[in-house]
Amino acid sequence: KDIGRSIKGGQIIESNGWTFYGGGNDIWNTEDQFRFAYQKIGGDFSFSVKVDSLKNTHPYAKAGIMVRKNLNKNSAHAIINLFPNGNTEYGYREKNGYGMKAISGSTLDWSNAKLRVKKAGDTVQFYILKNEQWAVVGELDISDWGRSLYVGIATLSHDNSQLTEARYSEIDLKY
Repeated sequence: KDIGRSIKGGQIIESNGWTFYGGGNDIWNTEDQFRFAYQKIGGDFSFSVKVDSLKNTHPYAKAGIMVRKNLNKNSAHAIINLFPNGNTEYGYREKNGYGMKAISGSTLDWSNAKLRVKKAGDTVQFYILKNEQWAVVGELDISDWGRSLYVGIATLSHDNSQLTEARYSEIDLKY
């Protein structure tokens, strides 16, 4: 699904991985514009992916995993993503329409760039794989987001006149 009037993207689903084509200006400030492939889940879950590549359409193009309260462009959400240079960022919007907050993180090697989100009770935690160990990079209380959340892969070009390409593998969703 293209969120927030992003140019039409798409995806190719294969047994060895998924390729996503996403436009959109950003997941930032009070509104978002990006490509989102998701599943609606009620209850606890764990979701992890390996990001194999991200075409550098802009230094702030993003490939990552996200949890959203709803599918509106101003939805409360949290995300862990990679930029084309391998830098990571954990970002969140606590409530619908609020501005985003973000924390820059470690740089990952593209040969093993793995991301994970876990929900337990009223908390989501975001992780990166660093030195073969999962390291928490962000945590958010989502007690007022409701029972069911949208969990999935987020891809954007940071230039809504073109699509970026991101490749994901080792996709693992447990709930």
